[in-house]
Amino acid sequence: MTLDDGTPLWGFGNRFLLEHPRRVSVQFSRRTMEAEWPAIEEQLEDYLEQGYVFVSPFISPFEQRVLREVVERGGRAIRLTHRFFGEKYKPGGRFFDLCAAGRLLELSVAGAFPRFARLDRAACLLLNAVTGGVATTQWSQQRG
Repeated sequence: MTLDDGTPLWGFGNRFLLEHPRRVSVQFSRRTMEAEWPAIEEQLEDYLEQGYVFVSPFISPFEQRVLREVVERGGRAIRLTHRFFGEKYKPGGRFFDLCAAGRLLELSVAGAFPRFARLDRAACLLLNAVTGGVATTQWSQQRG
């Protein structure tokens, strides 16, 4: 798949999640506070009840927490990464099991990065931009 801006994507898992009519972008700052979790969890529950697919690189602690909750509650997700998917690539552990169950799609946007690029701020910003392009609904908490 190629995004409108020409960014190539490679995937592993349930590609039909890209066509799901309800996809939500998950983006939380590293500065998100624990006191904000109850409100996040309430909104997460609403999205899960409506059958949304959660789209994110799941990098920040709260994004990772959302992914854990989605998995535990039987939800589905599209996880973006900057890593290259070689010809024999397969996700490890629970991510492999989720892909096999049709609950996860891993998307690589590695074509937009130099090979073996580290995950710095610029990479995170690009991953979040691609996330917005893949999702249909924006769910984020931005902090200065």
